[in-house]
Amino acid sequence: MKTIFKILNYIPEENCIIIRFCKETSRKPIDEHSEVAVRLDDFDLHDSECFVDSVMRRMYHKIEKENLSEPILEENIGEKINGELNLKELEGRVIKCGYYTSKVIKPLRVRRIEL
Repeated sequence: MKTIFKILNYIPEENCIIIRFCKETSRKPIDEHSEVAVRLDDFDLHDSECFVDSVMRRMYHKIEKENLSEPILEENIGEKINGELNLKELEGRVIKCGYYTSKVIKPLRVRRIEL
């Protein structure tokens, strides 16, 4: 299942974000879905890929039972992010994430080593 989320606000003082989350094929634009405040303590902030995966794993239960056969609305076309994580830059952007049915598959945290 492909999902998208949108960070509405990053509040570093409280270590939380305000987020909207829905399936990519939702019949409503992402801005019509309810917003949720979540603490960043539950997310992997190592890099963008790990962050997107941890958001998906945390929020997946909200949309697990929705139908996959609907077309994607223009407002719900998300972008894939990678590289260094900057939450302030992600405010207002729609981000695409996927979910693996196996709970065992996770992205690896690695650092580049230059020789």
